[in-house]
Amino acid sequence: MAATYVIVTEMEMDTLLKAEKNWSKHIEGGEYVYHYTSLKNPDIVIKVFSSVTPNGVSKKCGSDAIRICAVNTKTNRGIIKTGRVNRTAGWDERTKTKVLETIEKIW
Repeated sequence: MAATYVIVTEMEMDTLLKAEKNWSKHIEGGEYVYHYTSLKNPDIVIKVFSSVTPNGVSKKCGSDAIRICAVNTKTNRGIIKTGRVNRTAGWDERTKTKVLETIEKIW
């Protein structure tokens, strides 16, 4: 059975990547990108490209996926590209897992 695309909303992303947990939300390239900066190393930012557009819902089916990476803000270079999370059932848990994997690799 093939996985079924689900719509991801801005509210769902905000719930997953909470501001009170030091996540901030920015618009980059026409989508919301969530940033996390560690107090241990403020030069490194984990970015989650949500595929959610400023209209509050994800891009159309097949057009994009959620992507996670880490960037050194001093050099403006990528450090880790964790991969894609398809927008299917369970996307939130898979995103959380990939974010935690990224954090473990950096810190």
